[in-house]
Formats: sequence, structure tokens, C-alpha cells
Amino acid sequence: MKKIILIVAVLLTVSYAATTPTHVIHMNNGDIHVVKLVESTSKFFIVETSDGENMVIPILDVKMIKKIEVEESEGTQPTNQESISRDRPTEERVPAPVIETQPDLVETPIPVLEEKSSNEQFRRITIGLAVPGSPTNFVDYWNNGFHLGFEQITKLNEGLHMGVEVDYSFFSLDEDAMKASVGADDRINISGGDASIYNILVKFKVGIKPPPENPVYVQLGFGYYRLKFSDLTVSGGGESESVSVSDEHAFGINPGLGLLIPIKNSKTSLCFEIGYMIGFTESDITTHLPIKVGVVF
Repeated sequence: MKKIILIVAVLLTVSYAATTPTHVIHMNNGDIHVVKLVESTSKFFIVETSDGENMVIPILDVKMIKKIEVEESEGTQPTNQESISRDRPTEERVPAPVIETQPDLVETPIPVLEEKSSNEQFRRITIGLAVPGSPTNFVDYWNNGFHLGFEQITKLNEGLHMGVEVDYSFFSLDEDAMKASVGADDRINISGGDASIYNILVKFKVGIKPPPENPVYVQLGFGYYRLKFSDLTVSGGGESESVSVSDEHAFGINPGLGLLIPIKNSKTSLCFEIGYMIGFTESDITTHLPIKVGVVF
């Protein structure tokens, strides 16, 4: 018991040394009195009672306070209210609840099945020069002509296109060469006899890829070939005579070589193409060279 009292006294003394109390609580016969502290030593306190008299109190009979708030009463309580500093057990800190958070969800891309689009469609319009090739009479008596063409193209894959082309080539008769061949003079007039070639061809183009990888392509077309001559009229000396030549219908093929140049930031391309049109006509094989320039869109 003495050890406990001594420990309490030491604790109170240390607490007193660390603070400067203004009032103390005095316990006397079970009653609690708050009195003003006047002076203190290590063994006792000198306090001022409510009567204004000083009283010596052993240190073990009091508890120190740093500040106490006391309501003023009639001659029994101090006039000032002060907060009491008491020895209190340290408040146990309750750890903040840990909120389990779900890990960040990682967005997993949903695989999308790539749709195979239908074959792309293109159109091509061409104009150009048509040069007679064979037979010899065709070369000797007809002039270079012109070419017009339209083609509907289907892209089968990156390196293969298929098209259906309708084209027309026209060659005018060289009247001077014709008169010279028969020895006619200027009194003889020759008109008509112009040649027209019509084609409806199915074409395959191989190697079409965007430049600079492979802008060049080769092609092969085959299909319907028609050779038509307008009526030839010879007049002179007051006489005139016309000659009609029946149309020829045949199978034709058209090998060729082309160059495709896409226009930047556009779906349109330019094309240059040279071919060799062969018509398996009845008398002789008829050929000509179409040299084309066109636009693909």
C-alpha cells in the first residue's frame, strides 16, 4: 500500500513539475473541495480556503489539476470557471475500417469478326488512239482512228480485277491512198468506206496494287468482235456507184499492259493502257492497237 501511495506521490510530483496548477481538489472525510493553490512543496500544498485563510494539506490528500472551471457560489466556491486537467487513460485509437476496393477493371477488347464486304465495284471510262494493225489493206487504206470505251470492274482480290468492257474504234478511209492504188485522177471522188469495230469483252487484270508496290498490270480480254464498213461510193463523169460490205461477227481477244495511278486522297485513279485487239474475221485476222487513257472511279 505504501509503495502505491509513493508511486502516486511521485506521479503527482512529476505531473506538478510539468504543469502550473491554479486549483486543487481536496478530499476530506469523503467530501470533495476545490480550493485555490497558494504554494506547494514536494510534500504538501498551501491552499486558500473559502474563508480566505491558508491551510496546509498533505500532497497525498489532493489531486492536481491544470485548470478547473468553478461556478461562483456564496463564499464557498472560487469565482472563475476553469477546465480541469486530469490524468486520463490514453484513448485507444480505433483503426479506420479498411474498405476493400475491387481491382481496376481492365477493359478487354471484344473480338469483332471482320465482315467480308462484297466485291468492290469500279467504273472506267477511256478514250484514245486506235492504230490499224492487219491485214495490209487495213493498214494501207485506212487512217489512224480513235477509241472510246466504258468498263464495269469488279475487284476479286487485291491482285485480281475482272471487268466487262464495251468499246468502239473508228477508222476513216484514206481516199487519196485508195485513188492512188487504182490510178484514179481528181475527177473521181471516193466517199464512205469507213471502218468501225465494236467489242464486248470480259477482261481480267492481274497485278493491280497501289504504287509504288506494283502499279503495272497485265490484262487479257476475250469476247464479241464486230467489224463494220460503211457503204463505199465512187462517183465521176456524171456517174456514181456504191459498194456495200457486209458486217463480220467474230470472236476476239485483247491482251494488253496497263498502268494504274491512284489520285491522292481520292478513290479515283488514272490509267494508261495499250492493247492488241485481235478479231478472228472470216477472210483475214483483223487487228488494231488501242492506246487508251482513262479514269477509274
